[in-house]
Amino acid sequence: MPNDPSIADRVTKLEELLAHQEHQFQQLNDSVLELLADHDRVKATLLERIAQLETHADNQSASFDPDEKPPHY
Repeated sequence: MPNDPSIADRVTKLEELLAHQEHQFQQLNDSVLELLADHDRVKATLLERIAQLETHADNQSASFDPDEKPPHY
C-alpha cells in the first residue's frame, strides 16, 4: 500500500496546498505590517495636528477681548 500512486498523489497535492497557503499567509502578514506602519504614521500626524490646533486655539482665546471693538470702528 505505501507504493499506491493515489496516496502519493494525495500527499503531493497536500504539499502543494500547504505551500500555497504558506505563501498567502506571508503575503497577508506583509500587508498587515504595511497597514500597521501606515496607521502609526497617520496617528502621529493626527496627534501633531491636534497639538497644533490646541496651541492655536489657546493663542486665539488668550488674545480675545469680547469688549474690543472691531478695527473698522
